[in-house]
Amino acid sequence: MKINMRQVLALIFSAFSMGVQADVLDTTFGPSNTGILVVPIGDSGSGVANSVAIDSSGRIIEAGFAQVSTVNNIALMRTDINGNLDTSFGTSGVVTTLLGDQSGAFAVTTDSLGRIIITGFVVSSGVESLIVARYGVTGSLDATFGTGGVLTVSVGSAAMGNAIIIDGSGNILVAGEANISGALNALVIRVTSSGVLDSTFGTGGIVTQVVGNSSSLNSIAIDSSGNIVVAGISSTAMSNNFLGMRFTSSGSLDTTFNSTGYVTNAFMSSTVNAANAVAITSINGVLLAGVFSNSGANNIGMSQYTTAGALDSTFGSGGLLTDTLGMQSGINDGVFDTSGRLVAAISSDNHIAVGRYNSNGTVDGSFASTGKYALTIGSVDLAASLALQTDGKIVVAGTSDGSFALARLNSDTAESIHINNPVNGSTITTPSVTVSGTSSVASAQVQVLINGALFTTVTTDGSGNWNAGATPILNNGMNTIRANLIVSSTVVAAYVSQFTVNSSPVIVTTTPANQSTITTLTTPISGTSSLASTLVIVLVDSAYFAITTTDSFGNWSAGTSLSLALGTHTISASLISSAGSVFASCESIFTRSL
Repeated sequence: MKINMRQVLALIFSAFSMGVQADVLDTTFGPSNTGILVVPIGDSGSGVANSVAIDSSGRIIEAGFAQVSTVNNIALMRTDINGNLDTSFGTSGVVTTLLGDQSGAFAVTTDSLGRIIITGFVVSSGVESLIVARYGVTGSLDATFGTGGVLTVSVGSAAMGNAIIIDGSGNILVAGEANISGALNALVIRVTSSGVLDSTFGTGGIVTQVVGNSSSLNSIAIDSSGNIVVAGISSTAMSNNFLGMRFTSSGSLDTTFNSTGYVTNAFMSSTVNAANAVAITSINGVLLAGVFSNSGANNIGMSQYTTAGALDSTFGSGGLLTDTLGMQSGINDGVFDTSGRLVAAISSDNHIAVGRYNSNGTVDGSFASTGKYALTIGSVDLAASLALQTDGKIVVAGTSDGSFALARLNSDTAESIHINNPVNGSTITTPSVTVSGTSSVASAQVQVLINGALFTTVTTDGSGNWNAGATPILNNGMNTIRANLIVSSTVVAAYVSQFTVNSSPVIVTTTPANQSTITTLTTPISGTSSLASTLVIVLVDSAYFAITTTDSFGNWSAGTSLSLALGTHTISASLISSAGSVFASCESIFTRSL
């Protein structure tokens, strides 16, 4: 979501200190376990973070723009689930892309394959156009999308995309604005998964609409009926107002919504109002959230409408709600959690803040004691966007003194889980590790995933302790183990341990054991190793006997030996790479006697 980059609203910040609950900030997040990650991108102090998304693997993507050699570039940053920069993405977790003469991202989402899709703007030869771009999981533009990974859409004399979402068919919907004949128009486009405009939507994939003298859009959602709901600003000669619009899946205004397909509202006779976020209630009601100006101060404003487009009398005061946080505050993004509460990203007096509101609009005092939590990171901090992890934790994104910033907050749920072994951030020298931990719930299920794949599900004991046993052989390098705490078939808490394996290849023959004596004519030949799915060549008394492969735990079996004469025998086993080189070898010397 774009933070009103082209609107008259400008939050005027003044520093202040707020008393907050210390345990709201999740100190398991970030490379220094501070709960916060700040990353400079491009030229010093030039970064602007506008949007955050979480992919299906739990990785966090922050998008915006930053100057590189004084020119605006699209800027992307990806971390793992615990807020450590993902070195498999771009350069040390960061990607910058210059399109045209300058470019930037205002919104980001991800698809089921982990690909990253952004929308924003590109300026070429003085003309500003909307862009949709898709990146692969390593951070390179996806050449199978659009032209070289990018779709450029020119509408009127200037256009940009401010919000993005993927529908149930895999199509990409973008909301933004276009300057047509000197007036800003609300703009919605639909793009296929291959990166071309969807001709079945609107006119050639494009819908423009003006409410008042001019309109622009900052947020987009899809309700359970497949309708497209957007939020933004409608301007008249006298004022700017909240704007909410609903379109059918074909791109027509849905006239069952307030008979016109749109609603507008203002707060406290304010002439300066902007809806920056839209969220859909469980019964397809529409919540608009943003900011309004009152006597020179910016305030939080929210309005909720029924599915028919009437102000919802069960929310706030007659469907409207105003709130403050410090001297200057406004909502820039908001999503409903699984309990139907609105979790909002708030810019407040040089602070990135989060507020939580009950379904009737009252402040949820169970969150951070007061319902709102403000972070002090740098001198000038601006909240942009937030996303909820599957365990309910809140990831809030923004800008701190021109750097990209992320923070994670606990959701105040009573349930918690922790991995005690392996310790997050540790290095182990064995190829396998016993996974264990603690939780706040007795006799609950713990689902354990290794590098994204399900390993096992175990049950906590009467004190909440759990043990998942020894893992299969792990790859040398970085590995991730995630533990999900499950209560009533729902993941209520999660913890991730990211650690490094640094082990040397080893192979051992366990049967027959070294220096053992057997009295049988033949013997099983088997053993263990530190490498999974690796070839093992077995020799008996220096003669080739068998070739086999280790399993996922490193175990191997070569079958049963041929008849053995009385006396001493030697079994040799070697781990062999696919190129034929020897990783490791061992010998077992044993005796056959009567």
